[in-house]
Amino acid sequence: MLTTEDKKKITIKFQKEHEKLFKKLNVTNPYFKCKVPYMSSINQEKVIGIFKSEFDYGIDIYVQLVYTDYNPYEQKKDLYVIKKNPHYNKEYKSIGEGTNIRYEIPVDELILADEIIDLAYEDELDVEELYDDIPLSTATLRDFAAVMLKKPVSNKKWLNDIINKK
Repeated sequence: MLTTEDKKKITIKFQKEHEKLFKKLNVTNPYFKCKVPYMSSINQEKVIGIFKSEFDYGIDIYVQLVYTDYNPYEQKKDLYVIKKNPHYNKEYKSIGEGTNIRYEIPVDELILADEIIDLAYEDELDVEELYDDIPLSTATLRDFAAVMLKKPVSNKKWLNDIINKK
């Protein structure tokens, strides 16, 4: 069984492995976490848990998926981004209470950091400029519903902002 100290050391190691990617993203002090995917008891899909306190920082969260023993979940050790989202408490299902509230984020809604970088080089765009112009292939059913219903229910803040401006 891993101790909290062991988990911290492994998390620091994985974060260092992503340093080049963070530089390409122009992120100097990332909020990086290792997260264990699990099947949600609420809607039977693979999710990760993000605590209320983590969302309350109001910044992007960078995630590497791991097993409970902190071995990489994916051989490639992909880095994912959960964009800051002030509406997280309305958009995600929660578990727990008090200071132990955790929100379930579907794994299929995570954004691959590599895709953002690849597209920036492909189109010779600034990464910051591209960050808010994610490809259609990453759109979710929730995003489609937000557009069609003209309601800010997407997990993407920029899409909700566009809908709110109308």
